[in-house]
Amino acid sequence: MIDHLPLKISVLTGNVAYGFIPAETLRHNVDKLFPYLSKCEIADSASGYLHRWREGHDLLVDIPSTLADKGFGEATHHAGHILFTDFPTKAGIPIPGFSQSGLGEILKNFNISPGWMNLSLFDTGIGFFCVAEGCGDLYSAIAGNLEMSFETFVDTFGEGALEIALAVSAQNPILLAGGIENIIAGLVSAWKTYTYYVDPVDFFGGAAGGAIVGGLLTLLFSKEPTLQGKMIQSLKNASKSAALGGLFTVKSFFGYGALLGMLAYQLGNIAAKKDCEKIAKTYSIDVKSFDCFLKTVCEGNQKFMDFWNSSFSCKTFDDSAENLKLNNKPQIYFENCDFLFDDSTTEVFDSSSKTLDDSSTELFDTSAKTFDDSDN
Repeated sequence: MIDHLPLKISVLTGNVAYGFIPAETLRHNVDKLFPYLSKCEIADSASGYLHRWREGHDLLVDIPSTLADKGFGEATHHAGHILFTDFPTKAGIPIPGFSQSGLGEILKNFNISPGWMNLSLFDTGIGFFCVAEGCGDLYSAIAGNLEMSFETFVDTFGEGALEIALAVSAQNPILLAGGIENIIAGLVSAWKTYTYYVDPVDFFGGAAGGAIVGGLLTLLFSKEPTLQGKMIQSLKNASKSAALGGLFTVKSFFGYGALLGMLAYQLGNIAAKKDCEKIAKTYSIDVKSFDCFLKTVCEGNQKFMDFWNSSFSCKTFDDSAENLKLNNKPQIYFENCDFLFDDSTTEVFDSSSKTLDDSSTELFDTSAKTFDDSDN
């Protein structure tokens, strides 16, 4: 576990250094090492982004096809080009069987990026190292030899989270598997370390006692105006108290942790409520604000008030006794207009249908001459 720390640091440093190597520089250097294998007509038939995944670079699909069509020599050259000149580059090659000609197209239809189906030499090396290290941690955790501590937390959860982050960034499925192994190892270690035997009578007794105390105190001191509101609030607090009572019987720090979490949640609700009230006040409009707005506009444009006075004057939310209807809905009316918008049965628009007269009156003069169809 911790004995491998220098090796882990070396691997991480190598990963960072590898990221700074330009892809073209790496490609040219690899081609110089294997000049005979640097060109392959079959593999180089495609170009562009992810061209190796699309065509010609699948060891499980394309090499057998070359062997059947062009013989053993051409198939060996094809495989050498893929393994010795393409595999070491940053773009890498498709995982055997997962190119577009294989299972890759099916996975792509499930919205899995083709980047997850390609691997380079460096990605494979660091991925297998992390998988092997995570497998050791997982085996130790299952055997009960990995007790949870700060060092174990860093080695499992911390390292696993870092590996998953790097895997997502580089789209490396092997590194992702190593990170998941470390996270599972941490969960198993925590479970085996902090699992205690709890007497069911004590657990349910503590939960029931907490629920009773919490519910009664809420009923006595609740500020809800209705009995129904008090009962709902009482049930909510009783469930929280039951959870706290049960956790305290398991281990005291579990109960204190849950209590701190509930307090933090409540403080967040209070802060959010205050923010909502401030926002509501900021966006509210009253008579003073409207008058201030008019004054400001008039100071910028002297002719605006003349325009305002010449237009119809709108009154809204008039709740005086003379305009108050039985349905208590405010009227909206315009002083310079002789119609009224309200909920009464006053007819504003004439909704009667008008149709054409169906009398025999001719609409068009049929005596008008058009083209002369005489024999002249």
